[in-house]
Amino acid sequence: MVPQPHGQGDAAPAARARLNATLRRFREEGLVCAGMIGDPDPYDAARNALESFRVNDVVVSTLPTTRSGWLRADLVERLREDTGKPVEHVEAAEEAEPAEPAEPAATQ
Repeated sequence: MVPQPHGQGDAAPAARARLNATLRRFREEGLVCAGMIGDPDPYDAARNALESFRVNDVVVSTLPTTRSGWLRADLVERLREDTGKPVEHVEAAEEAEPAEPAEPAATQ
């Protein structure tokens, strides 16, 4: 489930692209998975997904603790308490700064 930042609008194509890339990566790792574009509110999106799919476990991936609005909103604990499902939390690694392009080799 990939929540849209602000409803349908221009965010839907970007959310769909992220979802497709994520599902492809999971499948390449041998995982059985499905997904949907969800409500902009992550709690509502997760609840809707749990009603739409047969789910055994929930994995919530967030930004690092210092940057995650989902953790500040206590999303993981709320889902654990309200769903009765096992909920695992994984934290995304900080993105590294992009490497500077190498200088082209001088030709003679």
